[in-house]
Amino acid sequence: MADAYQDTFLALHRARHTYQPSRPIEPWLFAIARNVAADHSRRRRRRARYELLTDAAPDPSVEPDRDLGAELDKALRALPARQREAFDLLKFQGLTVAEAAARTGTTPGALKVRAHRAYVALKAAFRG
Repeated sequence: MADAYQDTFLALHRARHTYQPSRPIEPWLFAIARNVAADHSRRRRRRARYELLTDAAPDPSVEPDRDLGAELDKALRALPARQREAFDLLKFQGLTVAEAAARTGTTPGALKVRAHRAYVALKAAFRG
């Protein structure tokens, strides 16, 4: 419902150039509000066709229980030292690329390449 209100005010703002001061404002406002309400109703009906109502909530976990912490630790240890360092500085310590590059004594571009290679290797480790 709040979305409809916001969309109505946004539509009013966008259509403000169409208002003619010599004419009554209410019909202009209600026409815009009616069109927004019709749009919302159409969207709701369209969405309802694809929604499935169930009695029970779906199982929150499809995959078997995994010890993700141990898997991450193992995958990080398998990375080359430079890639591990780039990943650690950017993701665990929260440094910017420029700060991490300065700390490692390399260029920002080279650090980005190391980090990207680390991301690819970690992604592959968790997929397989």
